[in-house]
Amino acid sequence: MKTDGRRLSHETLETIRNMEVQRVVEDGEKASEVIPSYGLCRTTIYRWLRAYRKGGGAALESRPATGRPCRLTPKQKQQVGSFCCGKEKWNSEERPVPVG
Repeated sequence: MKTDGRRLSHETLETIRNMEVQRVVEDGEKASEVIPSYGLCRTTIYRWLRAYRKGGGAALESRPATGRPCRLTPKQKQQVGSFCCGKEKWNSEERPVPVG
């Protein structure tokens, strides 16, 4: 059964990457035989091997997911936080109004 790697933590994936690449590079196992033991997609290990050959062990380390940049200003973030914590309510014109 295939495992969805997106559901695994970054630390877990980093450990799996290192173990699988080690099995192929150092232990001499075939990549096509290593990957099924973890239930991940076949092409995944080839991408990891290419990264390892290009950048060494550092290429297999987890990196923070950057995601889309926030479009809210710091003031807007504060207003959202205040609204979510119940310190403000919305009036009919959709502007935050302090409670109390």
